Amino acid sequence: MSFFGYPRPDGSVGTRNYVAVIPTVVCATATARQVSSNVKGSIPFLHHQGCALTPYDLDLVNRTLLNLSLNPNIYSVILISLGCDPVDIDGIAEGIAKAGKPVEKLVIQEVGGTLATVEKGTRLAREMVSDASRIVRKEFDDSKLRFGGECGGSDTTSGLGANPAIGAAFDTVVQKGGNAVFSETTEFIGAEHLLAQRAVTPEV
Repeated sequence: MSFFGYPRPDGSVGTRNYVAVIPTVVCATATARQVSSNVKGSIPFLHHQGCALTPYDLDLVNRTLLNLSLNPNIYSVILISLGCDPVDIDGIAEGIAKAGKPVEKLVIQEVGGTLATVEKGTRLAREMVSDASRIVRKEFDDSKLRFGGECGGSDTTSGLGANPAIGAAFDTVVQKGGNAVFSETTEFIGAEHLLAQRAVTPEV
């Protein structure tokens, strides 16, 4: 089997081709949302983090925003910070650039306020969407597929139907050499022993 996807510079393959608009802090979410709403083909990734964090939590936010940006479904990234938040926008942007993805940084306090940032971000997003539209999908074998799954609506039947069905889909993807990821790990509470039996090593 095979699928059509968008090749990325790091060797991964996406099934989507988004321009991501990501705030580094909750204070910049409205700005990021407005930029994305102005440009079809962009998508905002909003969150409530970035301010008044412990060192552990700050590191977690930095790593999460970077790894989110490295998702193969994302062509390029616009990072928007307020300017006083502790999130490492430069380090995140550097990690994105190392993966070969286009990335831009906007700091609201440096650009000149929210309206100026929305204007500049909208212009950048439009340019990036135009560039992304030139990427041609190619055919790849299933080993390049990265599949994230979730039952979608948890109720008393999840363990009887939805979760086993997703498990069967995961098995198929992995057998083909692809990767499968649980997007909601609480769904396998009570079934830990079943996953443990499949672990490649005792440590895992």
